[in-house]
Amino acid sequence: LVLVISALGAAMIFSASYPKEGMDNITKTLGFTLAGYVIVFVLYNIDYTHIRKFCWIVMLATMIILVLMAFTGIGEEKGGAGRWLRIGPISFQPSEICKLAIIMFLSSFFASNDELLRYNGYANTRFSTWLFRASNRTFAVVAPGTRRGIRYKKGLPAALYAFLVCTVAAALVLKQSHLSGTIIILLISYVMFLISGIQKKYVMAVTVVGGAGAVGAMAYILWVYRKAQAVAGVVGLKGYQMGRIQNWLDKESELPGTDRWQINHSLYAIAEGGLFGRGYSNSVQKYANLSQADTDFVFAVVCEELGVVFGVIVLLLMFMLVFRGIYIALHAKNLFGTYLVGGIMAHIAIQTILHVLVVTDMIPTTGTTLPFFSYGGSSLLILYVEMGLVMSVSRQADCSKSFLYSALRRRSA
Repeated sequence: LVLVISALGAAMIFSASYPKEGMDNITKTLGFTLAGYVIVFVLYNIDYTHIRKFCWIVMLATMIILVLMAFTGIGEEKGGAGRWLRIGPISFQPSEICKLAIIMFLSSFFASNDELLRYNGYANTRFSTWLFRASNRTFAVVAPGTRRGIRYKKGLPAALYAFLVCTVAAALVLKQSHLSGTIIILLISYVMFLISGIQKKYVMAVTVVGGAGAVGAMAYILWVYRKAQAVAGVVGLKGYQMGRIQNWLDKESELPGTDRWQINHSLYAIAEGGLFGRGYSNSVQKYANLSQADTDFVFAVVCEELGVVFGVIVLLLMFMLVFRGIYIALHAKNLFGTYLVGGIMAHIAIQTILHVLVVTDMIPTTGTTLPFFSYGGSSLLILYVEMGLVMSVSRQADCSKSFLYSALRRRSA
């Protein structure tokens, strides 16, 4: 399934980028894909439980890089955002690594503290007991005292530690003017909290606070826009970010080169493609009207060239990949594997949904790529790392029980 999706993705990257980039982007994509296959093969043959001890190290290293980029200015600026880090000839987005780091960290944290999280455990604040667990030295929160076989001490709820790490990571990514990356990280974290079995009162608290914050922020932006006082500094957004929201709200605008122009022509591309499309590589909109045809609006090119029917097939393939991942997660041999695969599938599903919502003008332009179909080396390599981890979990999964049985067993565990 991954081979089919990646092959289709490479074909669409070639078609969407050729008018402006020639063979450059497809050559790089094939190189990244080949490297990705090697990564998948290596990870497939590694016991994923050995990776668990490195989860907190990956998270810590990622946080250090994000802090340096946020406060030292070492990031390379492209398109008004300094979210790229260049090391020699290699340029990548640490925010892409942060998505995987959050998944790995939360998977290890939740697996190590399953009972602590489910029964309102409190975490000790001492650094030594917060970072290490004597039995296996994996990231955990352990405190003295006993209850239900788990050690307790009055302090902050264990879930709050994970929440704080996710919040700080998202804030550092937002500092790089990467709003879409921030949203994806927060949504991944939220889904992982849901599947962790954490007490409902904490989930409800996060849901209420997050939902109220999102509604409040949107209401404030709309108020500022209606009052014709849309100054980026007022709402805490960069100029181009506020411009994207303005262009999304102003449906009548047709200024060439703006995000509204791209969104309109994205809709034209989907409409002109019809059910079965113009034919592969016959897109008209990608030549001048879609400046990000091979990244942010690649799904529009898919629909224009191959039709809405094929676009639906692409989404079904992504759904099958996510569904298969959920099946693997429910049959994983331990909770770490369950949370790891669950988080990875949440990442792919969230990013796919956001991309389609942008292309169809349901939300403002966010710069969200379509997994495996959009051009981008760092995002593509991270996806292959994730697929390698999923396959490693799958290799050791026990699929002797039915899907429903496994779901109920995990639910009642």
